[in-house]
Amino acid sequence: MSNTATKKQKASLEGLQAELEVRYGPAIAQEIVDQIKKTDDQDNKPEFMAVKALSEALEIFRGEAQEIIKKLKIERSKGFGENVKSLEIKRLQNELKTILNFYWVVQHGFYKSYQKAMKICEIPATYRYDKYTQPTKMKIAA
Repeated sequence: MSNTATKKQKASLEGLQAELEVRYGPAIAQEIVDQIKKTDDQDNKPEFMAVKALSEALEIFRGEAQEIIKKLKIERSKGFGENVKSLEIKRLQNELKTILNFYWVVQHGFYKSYQKAMKICEIPATYRYDKYTQPTKMKIAA
């Protein structure tokens, strides 16, 4: 990854942690951000609760983004003066941009962790049960 991309990702994670601290407290926020950071590690084996925490954070940010989009549509349809209308729309657009950035960071971490967790739980093909083949019969030794 380039140096600029690394700085952007670090800034996104710091902003995300600040937002999560307001919602959940510092300990849980730090745990969620650590789980997102661990997704880039190839040897990391995520636990179920870590993936679940990322899923819940993702759901919260998705809901907030949808609410802001609804408010933005309502504000655009109102017939207020242009100055007041444009200020409120600009505020909502900035808020939406911030929430979508957090949503993207959490989504990226969640799907990486989810895929790794599913690979851990995957049943090898040799142990799969096939209901269409008949079981082999054992022969009695004489």
